[in-house]
Amino acid sequence: MAWACISELGFNMTEASTPVPFQRSVEELAAQKKRNIWLAFALVAFVVLVGVSSAIRVQSVDFSKSDGFYLDGKAQTRKAPPPVLDAPVGQPE
Repeated sequence: MAWACISELGFNMTEASTPVPFQRSVEELAAQKKRNIWLAFALVAFVVLVGVSSAIRVQSVDFSKSDGFYLDGKAQTRKAPPPVLDAPVGQPE
């Protein structure tokens, strides 16, 4: 079924043909360039936002403590033990 539709469009799988490059009009190229510029602007704005956010977070951390997460690579220690859960009904403790 699909091969019939392709052959109706003029595509023949047995003949070797060189592909014809798609030609865009001047208006389409101008619109694409405008979209690319806005996309680049949005990407740069996002990178700046993440950088400023990270800088603010790093400034608010006290690096002099040894139990911090940022310097020693260890997770922060718990201040209180975890709560003890009751055993389900019908099972021994």
